[in-house]
Amino acid sequence: MMQDPERAPRHTRISRLAIWLGFPISIGVALLLVLSGFPIERELNQQWLRWTTGWYWHSEASPARYTLALEERTARSHITWPQGDERWQLGPLYGPVQRDMTGVAPWWDNLRPAFVLKGLPTARLNPPRALSDRYWQPADHGYKSLVYRTDMGLVFDAQLTLLEADADWRYRPGLGLVGGNGQLDTNWRGGLLLLDFAVPEPVRDALGERPLPSVSSAHGAGIQALREHWALQQGFYLVEPFWLTMIAAIAVVLPWLWPGLVSRRPWAAPVLMAAMVLLNLGLIVGLKLWWPLWYPLVSVGLAGAWHRRYRQHLQSYRDLEERYRTLGLSWLRHLLDNGKTEAGQRFLASDSALSRSRDLTYELAQGFERRRQYSQALDCLDRIAEHDPDFRDVSERRRRLRPMVDGQQTVTLGQESRGLTLGEGVQAPELGRYRIVREVGRGNMGVVYEAEDPKINRRVAIKVVQLDALDADDAEAVKQRFFREAQAAGRLNHPSIVTVFDVGEEHDLAYIAMDLLQGEPLSKRLDDRTLPGIDQVCLWLSQAADALDFAHRNDIIHRDIKPANLFIDRVSGRLKITDFGVARIAGLRQTQTGIVLGSPSYMAPEQIRGEPLTGATDIFSLGVTLYQCLCGRLPFEGETLPALAYAITHNQQESPKKHNPDVPVALVRIVNKALKKDPAERYASAGDMAQALARWAGAGE
Repeated sequence: MMQDPERAPRHTRISRLAIWLGFPISIGVALLLVLSGFPIERELNQQWLRWTTGWYWHSEASPARYTLALEERTARSHITWPQGDERWQLGPLYGPVQRDMTGVAPWWDNLRPAFVLKGLPTARLNPPRALSDRYWQPADHGYKSLVYRTDMGLVFDAQLTLLEADADWRYRPGLGLVGGNGQLDTNWRGGLLLLDFAVPEPVRDALGERPLPSVSSAHGAGIQALREHWALQQGFYLVEPFWLTMIAAIAVVLPWLWPGLVSRRPWAAPVLMAAMVLLNLGLIVGLKLWWPLWYPLVSVGLAGAWHRRYRQHLQSYRDLEERYRTLGLSWLRHLLDNGKTEAGQRFLASDSALSRSRDLTYELAQGFERRRQYSQALDCLDRIAEHDPDFRDVSERRRRLRPMVDGQQTVTLGQESRGLTLGEGVQAPELGRYRIVREVGRGNMGVVYEAEDPKINRRVAIKVVQLDALDADDAEAVKQRFFREAQAAGRLNHPSIVTVFDVGEEHDLAYIAMDLLQGEPLSKRLDDRTLPGIDQVCLWLSQAADALDFAHRNDIIHRDIKPANLFIDRVSGRLKITDFGVARIAGLRQTQTGIVLGSPSYMAPEQIRGEPLTGATDIFSLGVTLYQCLCGRLPFEGETLPALAYAITHNQQESPKKHNPDVPVALVRIVNKALKKDPAERYASAGDMAQALARWAGAGE
């Protein structure tokens, strides 16, 4: 039913391991992506700075000046730079990479495709001659790398010598380039982002007499050197420290590891991208720091779109799952409402998705509980508690059901001290489609409950009798006879007979669903001594006799007429006979040792002798009831059951006038005729007795 609890720890361990390894792996991959950059990243950066901070970069310094060389220089003398008494010859680059390439880039830049803008100087790399040599590398797409770390040591850019000739420049990680009294902050690769778009073009001096740099006629590389020198002097550059690179890598990964950051609201990703742009601008203007922007921006945009789409698909799946679960719940309730708890259990077990639903399992547990299958109900609740012990009232229900399953509390209907379990915290039981509401009364043959028929929203009375109280040999025969007579009683449509709606069997119980009356039995009136006048009593009993006559003509014998089965309806004021078809069980139960069921005081002599019963049997029982109403006592009494049986079969009853002088003689005659020992001497039919009682009461001829 529920997910296998033994697999959960393994899945949990795998999930934790994936999270533990996934974050550093993701950061590492993102860091490599940030370091590798876009193929056109440098051009994007230059354009981005031109669009956003062009207004910020300005200087009062005059542009660099130069003169044109009077003669062609060799390939190694693009520019001659006078400094003191020396003149520095700046020519093609010598560097650690010994191959032809366009521009100059460190080894990690070779991992990405080359992108060359037209107009930038090109050079052929040759092996370095000595570590003391100064080499110059033109800026590549706005980037200026000042130092490279190789197996041969540090190779400096000639621009450093121009800035401070006597300095012993050294690269120190985290500090940049330090030499003499000067320090130049660089990125973690020893490079700078030169803002050449803000650098003025060098001015040519036509005289050529001043100590100015001399640029050869092939002056593209020389002009670039002058621009770089001016940018370094004026601080027109940005630095990208390693910690900003790490933040960029984290910004690439974070939107994918924290989906709610960019997908919970439609505006989340655009707002975050705008905040990243503003942060980049603040770092540029305030601290001259460059935060690698493009990968984080693309990552946030893609993550936002991806997760929004994923959330939509997930919501659609959840809606579909919820509709499927609702359909499953409706079908399960349909099965449970029809008492098919085992079918409901098989239905859940057949579908792995539904079997993991705690709501459906809880519903099944309630169904089992209503059908008094407490062991299965507790099993369902235990499975829920394994995964969610705080789910609804599972803990409380388990506490209440466990004693029932352990046998510490009686849960089935038996004799007078036993009944269905009702009370707070226990699901109201069901018999067939009827939901038990409360206990109305109980007697020696069973218990009567008020119940609800959910199909037509009607309250009914359910009389429950226990079949397992019979001998095994008689149980099946009694059950079949009980059902036949109860079904026959259901066909009796008479105003003085309680309507029988349904009959059924469940486990060890048989039950009859009948009309729920508002009033009280005649026996309560007798006990409370609140009987009305004799004429009203005779009218009620004439109604009972008329109902018995109708039943006899339909081959139905009641067999247990007594005041407790004669109900006075408070609404209509009529007397109604209850429990048709139930008394047959009482007759067979008499054979059980030590158990006296039924109502021996109201039995006819032939019923005690075990002879075949006829309608005269009910006439005798109605005569006993009439005698008791007139005299306030029974006509036959005995201290023991054999003595009572002897009195009924042999003794003549005392005259009602002896105990109640106000009883009319006509009623005495009716009582004496109904209590004849011989059935043939009694009224020929219950209808004749009804007419006699009604005639006396003035209700008929």
